[in-house]
Amino acid sequence: MRDNAQLEVPSRFSRKLRRLALIFFIDAVILLPLIYGFEFFLEWKDPRKQLPVDGMVNGRLLTWGHLVETNRLGFRECDFQVPKPPGVFRIMVLGDSLTWGAGLAPEERYTNLLERRLNEAYPGRFEVLNFGFPAGSTIEERSVLRKYKDLVQPDLVLVGFCINDPQPKAQDYSIEREKFEARYARIFGALKLCSDRVGLPAIGQLTREAMYGFAAKTNMIPLWIPALDRTYVKSSPEWQEFVKALSDIKQMSDEMNLPPPIFAALNQGEHTGSDYLQPDELVSAYLRWTRQGNKLLTRWDSGL
Repeated sequence: MRDNAQLEVPSRFSRKLRRLALIFFIDAVILLPLIYGFEFFLEWKDPRKQLPVDGMVNGRLLTWGHLVETNRLGFRECDFQVPKPPGVFRIMVLGDSLTWGAGLAPEERYTNLLERRLNEAYPGRFEVLNFGFPAGSTIEERSVLRKYKDLVQPDLVLVGFCINDPQPKAQDYSIEREKFEARYARIFGALKLCSDRVGLPAIGQLTREAMYGFAAKTNMIPLWIPALDRTYVKSSPEWQEFVKALSDIKQMSDEMNLPPPIFAALNQGEHTGSDYLQPDELVSAYLRWTRQGNKLLTRWDSGL
């Protein structure tokens, strides 16, 4: 009897093991096609697939289908003569990606349009040189002017203002987001690594976005509008540094005996259209930030 009981234990264990293996196999047969089918659906429905290429292709940079070519200084501008030829009125334009021309061909940028219209409207020779670069803050634009002003010899400086210029870090930066990312950096890294390895990058990205969405919903991190709004508090370090950068740009312009710089507020709007008569939360924020920046324009002559 004892021998029969001893034989029955491994037999019972073997049956359970086979049952578990069968359940796992059935789940795999059912779930794996669903999971990879969902991955295929996410990639198929990705709206970016309908857009022109944005990024590096065969070692060449494209911005939404437009080839990015740079001059000898590394800016998205043609090479210009040094020293400046006689009779040329040269405008040096500072700015971020809106000035640089994200998604635009060079001739579509406002700097190229301005140069063409000036030369059409007035006899003479105008040059509008684009010194914009992606994700640039006004602090970095000040550094560009300081480094290249003697080489460029501008007759006028123009600062292209974008709503995130007072923030030297990412547009959605907040101390809460920084702490959140530091706390979950390993999880995010492991999630990306695992999802990429098993061929599920879209699901991995969707999961990551869901984690950020949950953090925002539960007030662990602020949304980007209130986060950026903090930089517009006039007592904030970011706003003080922004004003100081503009003041330094004005001072350098004065030292070159130039007219006051032009502060050009670039209207961003919304990709779905903007109703300025009945603005939604986003357009209201754009208007508030742009008006606050525009108020600095009246102070160029007297100093910031």
